[in-house]
Amino acid sequence: MQTARSSSEFARPVSDLGAVTARAHEVALRGHAELQALAASQYAVMGGGQEHLARLVEAVANTGLGAALCSRSIHLRTEVLLYEDADTTPASSRECLTGAVDRLLAAADGCKIVAHHLSRRLASAAARSADQKRIADALSQSAASPSAAAAPTTTPSGAAAAGHRPPVATHRPR
Repeated sequence: MQTARSSSEFARPVSDLGAVTARAHEVALRGHAELQALAASQYAVMGGGQEHLARLVEAVANTGLGAALCSRSIHLRTEVLLYEDADTTPASSRECLTGAVDRLLAAADGCKIVAHHLSRRLASAAARSADQKRIADALSQSAASPSAAAAPTTTPSGAAAAGHRPPVATHRPR
């Protein structure tokens, strides 16, 4: 009977956190795929596109780190099977989960900022028109130069084109 109880104790962290951990990893992988598609598109030449890509990269990195911390949390609760001196209390696992939550919330905040900016741009006919012109210009430049078509677009957009750098966040998640 003791063996059955011990087995369920060791399986509990996986059953409790496994689905959430797998989902966080799936979201991070999908985020990487979306970033790759956006980077290959003309998104960066849109107004604020480079800043948005940078925010999305940060969000995907935070999602991946949050997922990894979820995995680490499971490991910390099950490592007593592997090491005699392992921590048998849930404190270290909770710390990892707290870090995972912080990272996932930071990722969500970054995505909300980008979504808010994009919805404002899409609601503005003038911004949509300016973006269409930027994209057309970038496409014509890449068509005119065969070597430019192979290289990623680095045309600055919006305020950066006017000599201003986009604002840099002063707060970074832990």
